[in-house]
Amino acid sequence: MLGRDSGARQVESRRSARRRLRGRLQHVLRTARTRRQALPLARPPRHGDAGAPPAPAARRAQLLLGPPIRDDPPATARQQVYLAALECSGARVVLGRFQEQKCRCRACGHKWRTYAEKQSDVALAAAMVDDVATGRVDAVMVVSADSDLCAAVHVIRRIDAVRGTKTRVVTAFPPRRRSESLRQVSDAWLPLGDAIVRQSQFPEVVCGPDGVEYRRPAYWN
Repeated sequence: MLGRDSGARQVESRRSARRRLRGRLQHVLRTARTRRQALPLARPPRHGDAGAPPAPAARRAQLLLGPPIRDDPPATARQQVYLAALECSGARVVLGRFQEQKCRCRACGHKWRTYAEKQSDVALAAAMVDDVATGRVDAVMVVSADSDLCAAVHVIRRIDAVRGTKTRVVTAFPPRRRSESLRQVSDAWLPLGDAIVRQSQFPEVVCGPDGVEYRRPAYWN
């Protein structure tokens, strides 16, 4: 009986944490829209005006991930299943790349190859600036703890200053990671706990629009 009560409390605690996070995100986005509409500045070009940007369309999530896995066929297969499931959910996946590097031991002369991740951080920063500069968003949410992204936030601030707008930048830090400099340049921030990550996983089976089923690898359970 005690075990059942404990399990029920854990489930309710996770649901409560998820509701709180959802409420915080909705509040941040509502605040961003309200502040942008209330700015007492000159009216920016509206859609339909000469030279005005195109009307913003429904914007799907853009996920900029690390490069494809190499030299590990089972892991590569699992990653391909995951990426296909992401695209089925409506996300646009942008991958980085691995750059091959040759290493040599100075002591014994042994040589080997290794790979360094390239372009992921730059692609993320470029996407943030592009979305703001083209008027497709009025709020940006970044899930990262990389302080290099502060440069992109500073560019967004300069764009806002020229146009007389306000883009809300919200940073969500992954579990056990945080960047003080990125927190300081953000309008709001929040930590993502392990419970939220677990609750955000895909179900066991994700069905694609063409009827193909993508199953969660047993290795991930």
